[in-house]
Formats: sequence, C-alpha cells, structure tokens
Amino acid sequence: MGLEITYNKAEHHHENVQFRRVANALKSLFDKQNWDGILIGNPVNEDYYRFRADGLLFYNNGLVILDFKDYSGDIILPASDEDFEKERWFLNTKEGDQIKIDGGANFPNPFRQLKSYRQVMYDIINDDTLMKYVLEPSRVCALNIFSGPITTSRRTSRKVPYYQLVQELDLHTFLYVYTSKNAYEKAIADKFRLLFPAEEWQEDLVVSVEPNVLKEEPSFVDGDLEPVLDDFFKTEDAGVLILESKDAKLRDNWMKRVNAYALDNLGAETHLWSHSTRIASKIFKRAGLLPLSLYTTIYGGKQQASANNNLEEEDNEAKDEDEISQDVIGLRSDINIDLNDVFIIPEAHLVSRSLHQSDLIRFGSGRLLNDLFSFLKLTSTKRKLILIGDPYMLSYGRVEDTALNVSVINELFENGNIITYRNIDDETSSKSQIYKTRKKITSAIDEQIFNRLQYHYDESLLEVNQNGASELLTDWFGTPLDNEPINAVLFYSKSDARKTNLWIKDRLLRNGRNICDRDLLIVNNNINIPDESGFGHPTKVTNGSYLRVLGVEGLEQKEISLGKNKTSIILNYRKIRVKLLSNSQQPILSILILENYLNNEEDLDRQEQIALKIFTNHRFAELKKTYSFEKSVSYNSLQINSEFKKVTEQLKELEYREQKGERILKKDIKRLTVERNKIERRYKKDYTASLIIDLRKSDPYINAAYINYGWAITVHKSVGSQFDNVLFKVLQSDDAGITNESYFRWLYSGLTAIKNKSYIIHPQTISPFKECSFIDDVEITEHREVIKEKDLLEFSIDEINFTTKIIFPEDFNSNAAVAITLINDNLQDFKVESVRKFTEYLSKVVLIDNNENQTTISINNKGNDKLSSIRIESTSQENDEVIQRAIDSLYEKEKKETLFPNNFRGDIYSDWQFLLYEKDIVIELKTEHLNEDRLMLSKGNDFVMFNLRYTTAQKKRGFFISLTIKEKTNQSLVLILKDLLKNG
Repeated sequence: MGLEITYNKAEHHHENVQFRRVANALKSLFDKQNWDGILIGNPVNEDYYRFRADGLLFYNNGLVILDFKDYSGDIILPASDEDFEKERWFLNTKEGDQIKIDGGANFPNPFRQLKSYRQVMYDIINDDTLMKYVLEPSRVCALNIFSGPITTSRRTSRKVPYYQLVQELDLHTFLYVYTSKNAYEKAIADKFRLLFPAEEWQEDLVVSVEPNVLKEEPSFVDGDLEPVLDDFFKTEDAGVLILESKDAKLRDNWMKRVNAYALDNLGAETHLWSHSTRIASKIFKRAGLLPLSLYTTIYGGKQQASANNNLEEEDNEAKDEDEISQDVIGLRSDINIDLNDVFIIPEAHLVSRSLHQSDLIRFGSGRLLNDLFSFLKLTSTKRKLILIGDPYMLSYGRVEDTALNVSVINELFENGNIITYRNIDDETSSKSQIYKTRKKITSAIDEQIFNRLQYHYDESLLEVNQNGASELLTDWFGTPLDNEPINAVLFYSKSDARKTNLWIKDRLLRNGRNICDRDLLIVNNNINIPDESGFGHPTKVTNGSYLRVLGVEGLEQKEISLGKNKTSIILNYRKIRVKLLSNSQQPILSILILENYLNNEEDLDRQEQIALKIFTNHRFAELKKTYSFEKSVSYNSLQINSEFKKVTEQLKELEYREQKGERILKKDIKRLTVERNKIERRYKKDYTASLIIDLRKSDPYINAAYINYGWAITVHKSVGSQFDNVLFKVLQSDDAGITNESYFRWLYSGLTAIKNKSYIIHPQTISPFKECSFIDDVEITEHREVIKEKDLLEFSIDEINFTTKIIFPEDFNSNAAVAITLINDNLQDFKVESVRKFTEYLSKVVLIDNNENQTTISINNKGNDKLSSIRIESTSQENDEVIQRAIDSLYEKEKKETLFPNNFRGDIYSDWQFLLYEKDIVIELKTEHLNEDRLMLSKGNDFVMFNLRYTTAQKKRGFFISLTIKEKTNQSLVLILKDLLKNG
C-alpha cells in the first residue's frame, strides 16, 4: 500500500515548501522499508480547534504529531527541565545573529506548542469508540522537524520521552528506530482521514521557492503601551486589560505586541479569539494572525433544550407554534485550557452582553460576554483577558453592553484587577476630510452633544446625486467580478440594499430579478458543503464570504404544514454552482441555497422559521431511523459501562426471583429501574448530540446557504471590512432621527469601512442653530467708544504663586494680585516693597531694584474686576524698558489663552473667529450668564451687541434657542451674523 499523503495548503509559502521536501523523502523511505501509513498535512477539524499541527503521520511504528520549523544554526535550549517547557528558545545563526525560535503564534516555544497538540490528541482518541480501544494516547509522539542543519545545546528533557527534536536530514533515522504500541491499522487510518479531510497531495506539482524571510517582530507604535503591559502582567492574579483605539493598524499591532509580550515574559500559552468566524477572517487578512471564533471555542458543550424538544420527535408536523422549542448550545468545558493562559480578543467592541438569540436557537445564555466570563472563570484562576477594540464602532447590541465598557466588566469581574488604556490618535493632522469628519463624530460621541454635522468635501469625501451614483455603479459593477469586490454600496436597511442590488441586476447585468449566472452573492451564515462524490471532502464557507454564480440548477420545494387550521409554507431550495471569491484558490462549489431568505426584504419571517424548524426535526427523525441508538457507538459504550451492567444484572436478578414467587419490594425494582434509565439517558443524550452535530455538518438542507446579493450591503454587514471606494447613503430613512449617538456611531462605522474615497449621497447636516430664532428690532445707534474685551485682563486665581512673600491688603482684587505676582516673577532684580489699595478700582505696587531705585505701577480695574489698564506711574530711566516688557508680557499671555468657554459654545465661537478674521472682524464674549452669552462683533468703530440663548435640556443639549440684537451701529455686521447662523 505504501504511504498515502493528503494535504491542506498552508498560508505561509515556506511551510508548503518544507512539507514537500519531507513528503518526498518519506515517500522514498516508505517504499524502501515496505511500510504502510498515512501522512496528513495541516490537519484541521473544527471540533478540535486547538489542534493546529503541521502534520499527522500514522505508520507501522506509531502515531506521530509533526511540527515544521524552518531554522538552521545552533539551538540554545533552556538549561533546566523546568525552563525547557516555559522559557523561550533561541537560535545562533551562521551570520552571528541570535533570534527567537517561533513556537507558533500562541506558544512560548516549540515544545509547549506540541505539548498542547498532544493533549488535544488525547481527546480525539478518547472521543472515538474504536480508536480508544486500539490506540494508547500516552504513546503518541510529538516531533519537531527543523529544516537544518542544526546543533543543540543540550538533549531534550528526559521527563518527556515521547517528544523529540530532529532535523530533516535525520528524520528517516528517527522513524526507523522509533517504536510504540500504536501500530498502523487501516481502520484507524480511515478514521483519521474522515476526522481531518484534505485533498490528495499532488506530487508532481511544481512549487516556486520564495526567499526565507524571518518573521518580523511586532514593534510599538505607541511607546506608552509598554509600561501598561508591565503594570498589567506584573501580578500573577487574574486580570482584564482594555485597550482602545480608532486606528485598526494600531489595534492589530497591539494584538501582536500583547501576544509576543505574554510569550516572552510569562511563558504562557496565548489564545487569540474574536467575535465570529467572519470577523476572524477580516483580522487575518489585515494582520496575518488568525483568531478563532468565540462561538467555536466556548460553545459546543452538551446541547440543552426545553422539555418539549422537537428533535426528539419523529413527527414533522407541529400542533401549535408554541410547540417549537428553542435549541440551546451549551458551554464547553475549560478542562483543556491552562489556569495561567492569556486570552486576547481583538475587535472586542463587537462582543456584548446584550441578549442575542433567535426563536429557534440560542448559544449559552444568549449573552456572549457573560458566557465568556463564565467560561474563563477569572475569579478562580490566574487567567488574563485582553480586550482590544474601537470605542466608537457599532456593536451587536446596546453600546452600554460592550466588552469595552468598564462598568460592565466590573460587574462581571467584581473586585478584579482591571486596567484600561486608550490611544485616540489625532486624525486632525491628516488633511483628508474623511478623517476630519470621523474626528468630529468621535468628539461628539465623547461630549454627548450631537448638534453639528457638516461635510466639507475634497478628493477623499465627495457628494454625488442620483445620476452620479448610477455612473459609479455602472463603473464598478457593469461587468461580473472575478475577485472579492473592492467597491461597495452601504445602506442602513436591508430593503434599500436589496433595491440597489436588483437595480444592478436589471439595468447593468440585464439578467432579470431571479438569481442568475454572473450574480455576486454574500453569505450570511457558516455552512459545511458535504462531499457528494465520495472522492473529495466537505468545504467550509464562512459568514461574509463572497460568491460569484456560475450556473443555476434545479429548484426543490418542501411543503411544510404548520399544523391544524394553518396554511402550509413552501421552503424553496435551489442548487447553484459558484466560485468562492473569498478564497485565494477560488474553488468551484455546488451549494444549496434557501431561496426564501434571498427573496425576502429582511430575514425569514416567523412562519418560515417555524417551517424550517419542523423540517429540521423531520431530517433529524430520518437520521435517527437510519442510525438508531441500538446501532450507535453510544449504545455499545453503554453496554460495557460497568455501572449499567451491574444495575441491569441486579434488576434481572430481582425479576427472576419475583417470577419464582419470592416477595420482592417494588421500591427496590423502581429504584434500580430509575438508576438504569438515568445512565441510559446520559448515553442517549450523547447519541442525540452526536447526531445533531452530524446533521449540521453533513445534511445539505440543514447546511443551505442564507445569501443576499453582494454589491450593496448594510453598514452592520460591513463592520470589520474595508473597501477602496464606497457609495454611502447616509440617510437611514425619512423619519429617522440623526441628532443622537446611535446615528453618529452608525455614520462613523460606515466611514471606517473606507480606505480611499467615500461618495456621499443624501448628506444629512445638523446645525446648532436649526431652531434658533433671530430677533432684530433695535434701531441703529451712533458710533461710540467701546472698551473692547481684548484690552481687559482676567486671570485664574490658580496662577498666583503662593510661595511668594508678597503681602496683599484684605479684599484685594484677585486679578490685580495675579498681575503683580506675574510681574514680580518676570523681574529677577526687583522685589515688591508695598502693595496698596486706594479705591475699589485703583491699586498701586512699589518695586525696588538692587540699587534701591523705586518704580510705582498703577493698576485699574472695572466694576467686573477685570483689569482695564496697567501702567508705569514713575520709574528710573534705566528701568523703564524692562518694567514695560514685564507688563506687556501679561497681555501677550492673555492673547494666547482662549477667550471662549471650553465646550460646544467655545468650539462654535472659535470657528466664527476664524471665519471673521479674514474680514477683519473681531468677535468677543462679553459676559456669560445662565443659558445665555452676551457677545459683540466689531470692525473699526462699527459693532453689533447681541445675546445668544442656548438650552441645557438633555435631548436639545448643544442647540441655540434665540439670537437677539441688543445694539448695532450699522446693518452690515447684522447680515454677516445672519450668515454665520445660516452656515452653522
């Protein structure tokens, strides 16, 4: 028979090259030794997601887990056996460099990586009835194969006899001398082939070799993060670290850096998880690290369901809608995860404790974040959780419930070590309007004031009308796509997206309203496409994948009765041939789609969901008839269960004695019957759970794809994606409100999906003056001298140097006191001799220099305590200039400080100041009162005085109510003021 080789192509080129070298060498070795075996490259099974070995070899001498390392040089192993497992390994290259040896993305060293895979192999063997009686898990070998040539500083630890480290050159020798009880059997090989489906290895395929480039070490973009990590990881206790940034590249760098930091400093295994498989694939395309879906990792324990579980029913008709139960997928056990491991969740803003479930299925409690904390058991372990996300993005559920909300984490991890760090990059440095718009949106969210939204267009942000939108669609989608789309159309509602998708089909592709060749589809669920030929293997298609239709085949209709006195529902299943654009190899697949989903404006309606549940029950009942409990592995396991055998024998004994006429207590028979049934139910549950898993993996109807057309999608669907160019309809609906956080987050999320250009259609603007009344009922007055606010000085009391020895009179003007202190600080060779208060509006200070020369300064203040003048009353000629410079510095300081409030009003007044500057017009805030500001515009001797009222009510916060002209010298400034209000 020889060596059978199957292979799943690796993502990294050097791994494919190394596997080819090893496979070719093994082929020759097996032929020469007349061995039989199977070699599986990159074995993958989603039920055992932690098993990510490079290869699995089962042959005459044993079962070997393989991990390839493309390194050559002197390997420096930790000296002690204890450190051999936990510490980093290093390599001295022939060039004289020392580099760390990669232990995979999540392990401190290669041994720890293979130890983890070996632990999972225990479960794989023990979960299978046949393998657990034939194979010994403790005799499975874990083998690191280095490309070489290599030398090692020590032998591997004797405490781990079934782990070895070899170079490719010595592999054949190792396999020849190695021996264990796990000898090759074809039945077991067939089991592994089914567990880890892969393509037949193409021996004659030519692979172009790329230069071997060492993995780039992640580096800090933000130097402030390292002390945060030091602080977080310095304690051995469990903890939660929350890292926030708007910059996806920075977040990805944080993910890599935290992962490397944990491996370098803790020697702990790291786990990279994300909200879903769809989000994981987006992260992988961006950052090169592939997280696992939370739904795959923490769920999948024994299925729970209500007492009325229709999967136990063989009748496919429901008496009533209420009889349709909700399947509950339980949490997995954490038994295989170390108590000190580190868990990293990128895009954590998508993880929420909001209830998420359908009428038919629920994962755990339906609250993903709560279930994550239940799974991790932080309060009783030393595990650490790092949550990395964007605090402004949309989430699945309420914003208040996301994993980035510290108050939520405090509730779930009470009295735990929680550290937060935020780096909100300053995008104002970018000249791109799309970034400036995002910045203003995030500022509004931070301040919780949604009173301003305006678009300033440039080459990155453009407005288009309906004709312009049509031209873009024609340019982008006028011909069928051969790859994933780089352009997209974003909407709020699925119904709007559907209308545009049908328009593209009708006007551009001209292939009708029904699904047809050349259509672009997007998948909305995770599906397994069964192998119908027996020569291939199942293909997994994930949520968010793009498909191009190559052909449409027959329609199969399933009429489902909803019970007495109720109409039937038709489920339409159609087979189509597609190219999977989201896969670099773009395989051609035949899939079954549920056309009801495609043809609805939204998701399946309630009756369709019930019909689908009934049909699922029917398929399950058919599967049970084909694979009855009595023919199952679970039944065979039940028969050899010692406890079950004991109880059964005791029951038979009692029944036999009863038949002979002995008096037997009924309660003893009942007790033993209850015990036996309890054991039997446990195995029947395992049998049912196993059948359900098999149904969901292999049944083409249960795995039918839920698809929509893919040219236009919703903003929610775009989360995690980025497109070069986007046509963005920013109007949600005619009656939707926009002055709220929900709209601003939605808008921000849509703009975040854009790498290059955004074409805005139906732009929605918000002005803080949209309901502001303009009152101008005063006559023009004659010119008069106006004391301008810029000539008045006002300081904060905090600016007084309280270490000074200056003695101020009682009730002295605070602004004058600050002025005297600042003047004294600026004069090195002077000291204050006296300070006197002459009137409420006049104060004087006497200064003396080192030569006993006196200087007297007069300080005048207005009734509002602001300083109207500071002047030298008398001084010597040599001191006049230096004293005047000290006084002038006070005015320079005042010019640098803002004249406006540090809130939304100040932002608006500052914008006005910038616009008015070009017209040589000065704006000043004269006084502030409760809900009202009194301001003045002036140009030369002309001015207009006006009062501006605003509201502090929560729903109207940030909006102005009225502007009232109080005094004016001409009408031109009033007209300019009107324009300011009009433009917001």
